[in-house]
Amino acid sequence: MRESEREKLGALLEMGRTKEEILEAMKPKRNGNGHRRPEGGISIREAARKYGVSRSNLSRWAKQGILPVLQRTENWLYVDEVVLRELIQK
Repeated sequence: MRESEREKLGALLEMGRTKEEILEAMKPKRNGNGHRRPEGGISIREAARKYGVSRSNLSRWAKQGILPVLQRTENWLYVDEVVLRELIQK
């Protein structure tokens, strides 16, 4: 279990949540297309909206290895959001 998951579990236990509520909250989140989002990842589409960078630039950075790819599916590309934030701040 990762540290972030431990913290989330601890917070849920302190809030007095039931076992079922905790299990539901700990399930991996899925995007609108049913794909599981990797921890610390953001899709190219979400990143473009959130950070104001074009999807084509984000895809190019991923292809060039500048932006680490965490998961690739048929139609979705998830990149490391922490690294993306650092790139944008430069």
